[in-house]
Amino acid sequence: MRDEAEKKLLEQFQAGDTRALARILTLIENRTYSSSEFFQFFWRRAKGKKKLGITGPPGAGKSSLIEHLVERYRRQGRKVACLLIDPSSPFSGGAVLGDRIRLQKHFLDPGVFIRSVASRGERGGISRSALEMILVLDTFGVDEIIIETLGVGQAELEIASVAETVVVVLTPEAGDAVQALKAGLLEVGDIFVINKADRPQAQSLYYELKSLFNSEPEQKPVLLTSALEGRGIDQLFSAIEEQRGRLKKSPSTFQERLRRKYFLELVYSEFRTRLEEKLKKEYPQILEQVCQGKITPQQALEELKAIFPD
Repeated sequence: MRDEAEKKLLEQFQAGDTRALARILTLIENRTYSSSEFFQFFWRRAKGKKKLGITGPPGAGKSSLIEHLVERYRRQGRKVACLLIDPSSPFSGGAVLGDRIRLQKHFLDPGVFIRSVASRGERGGISRSALEMILVLDTFGVDEIIIETLGVGQAELEIASVAETVVVVLTPEAGDAVQALKAGLLEVGDIFVINKADRPQAQSLYYELKSLFNSEPEQKPVLLTSALEGRGIDQLFSAIEEQRGRLKKSPSTFQERLRRKYFLELVYSEFRTRLEEKLKKEYPQILEQVCQGKITPQQALEELKAIFPD
């Protein structure tokens, strides 16, 4: 009976039913579909559609900028799916929706699909559930997929493995923003946006970022925007389109990269779970000694290396 229900759900999905899409994403996130064959339906049909990654520290105004970009895409008649990676609730494990209220003007637009997914604290900045959802959205009839990262941790770097265009959003009060860029975001980002440009330190951060790229072989765009006032949005939209125009990779390359990323995350997730269970069941004394401060995590790791051969 359950397989029949899933079969009907897939038929509705293929017909472009967004309610079926929402139910499928829930099945994917909760791991409640009947068999691996259900997910294989999407795996085989992923088209490698272009994906836009929006990343940066919390409070930078990422959601507000996404709202403006969605509006631009809708003016062109493009259907848009937004996948918003949120912190996990410490109680339920679900997504803490945060400032999703800023996207409410698009909730009733049939050409816009919005979904929040919990980070779940998995090893990767982009969780296994999020990767599976991206594959499902890649199969659905949308023209644009926008992925907003959590804003902390590895997600900023890992977004580059699934999105061919990455926009890094900063604010004038970002503090050590440039140092953070040097730590990895400088290479990951394709376009850099200083949002809330009406604030006093915006110009100085702008010139600081521009100076960083003077020594680079490729000058990456640095833009000033104000999502609140709607300033600089047209320039950002144009920069995204121009960057995409410069890409030489084919859609099949993006499809292969997404599949590779999903496979690796699946391996990490599976073996991490198994290792945690084995550690708790067979070597609880090591975990207990670390928790009690009797040995350091490094000493415990050396013990485990002796237990688990290469």
